[in-house]
Amino acid sequence: MISYDDFDLDCLVKDGMLKKGSPYVLATWDKGSSLEIGDKIMVAHEELEIAGLLKYDPFNSDGLTNGKITLITSGDTFIRLTGITDYSLIMIQTTSDAMDGDVRAIRDVLGHGCTLNDLRDQRTSGTYLAFVFCIYAFLAMIALVTVFNIVNRISMSVSSKIKSYGAMRAVGMNEHQITKMIAAEAFTYALLGGIAGSMVGLVVYRLLYNLC
Repeated sequence: MISYDDFDLDCLVKDGMLKKGSPYVLATWDKGSSLEIGDKIMVAHEELEIAGLLKYDPFNSDGLTNGKITLITSGDTFIRLTGITDYSLIMIQTTSDAMDGDVRAIRDVLGHGCTLNDLRDQRTSGTYLAFVFCIYAFLAMIALVTVFNIVNRISMSVSSKIKSYGAMRAVGMNEHQITKMIAAEAFTYALLGGIAGSMVGLVVYRLLYNLC
């Protein structure tokens, strides 16, 4: 069980970390979790209702609960259930160049009544970069397939209009004008395809975002 103050609870709502529901009786969640909003659990002989679920577990580097239920309550609820009044959770985000000496300095300031957990080794920047690389590689492949499709489409269109181009040349159209006409056709394919693809992509992205 972890206690959040009003500021931290409000930040969960503003940052969009909650699936839905009230931000005052929360539990961590992942795809394998069996918890649902409205479920009730017993803690210290008191029944608590899950009024909100986080989209992932912020206390694990991989965002998974690993079968563990972590409750996030307000300060008053935490005191009522545990009787502990001198507890506080402070999260510190360091810069990427933070050294061990900086962590020791923070630990010295806290004193003996506090516990400092150094989670710098749980950075997920490498995983994030790999994920971004895979996404952009996939997008590059889609773009390449799209270009090949446009080229193939234009090639088929030109082949099917050879006689028409010959008639145009016979009435005075030069090669430059024919080339400009073919380029305009290719630009039209690319423009209309880009607009349609962007509109469909935005709709699909919105649907996927709401499902997460």
